[in-house]
Amino acid sequence: MVTHAPTPFLGNNIPMFYSLGIWLALNGRTMEGFVDRHAGKVILAFAVYAFGLTALSFEVLKQPDHALQPVFLGLMEVQRLFGAAAFWAIAGWISRQNWRSLITRFEPFAFFVFCSHIIFSTLFWLPYQYLVGGYYSVTYPLFFSITPVFVYLVAVASAVVMGGFFPTVSSVLNGGRALPKNGLKDLLKKADAVPRKDGSVGQKSVFN
Repeated sequence: MVTHAPTPFLGNNIPMFYSLGIWLALNGRTMEGFVDRHAGKVILAFAVYAFGLTALSFEVLKQPDHALQPVFLGLMEVQRLFGAAAFWAIAGWISRQNWRSLITRFEPFAFFVFCSHIIFSTLFWLPYQYLVGGYYSVTYPLFFSITPVFVYLVAVASAVVMGGFFPTVSSVLNGGRALPKNGLKDLLKKADAVPRKDGSVGQKSVFN
């Protein structure tokens, strides 16, 4: 993965992450406990690593022919580990908040979005690249920041439509899980209030 050796995979990190997930499952291990206990440290480690990698990227740009380029590419792959752990920690924090149902109601579509996001992001990228500019356009940071939101919404809308007209196909494309029957209605439904142990009112996910 780090050396970028030629493989038939779209990305050399894919078999590593996939194998790690299989190993954890076969050995009855989970990452939730560890990440929840050390969430602050995990997020801090990711922030420090990302800052260091950003600084290194400027050095690579200033010295394009320098030997730093392959080192930088290798470290970029390792960053995926830090990023995945930090995302996991943030997701765990969200799952304990009163407003979690605003996020968890999208969970049944996560696998479908994961499998289709490159298709939809490409559909956004092609006209942007043609009409505005490429990676070095001054507007690229804005494109990079807001496009994932539009991609997710378009993917969810596509899944809802497909689930309504072709439920069997949509289930296959969703990893064998049927998409919510009410589709968009469930997504727009107001979160249900549920009592907490201390007597206050919290929020309940629409899918719980």
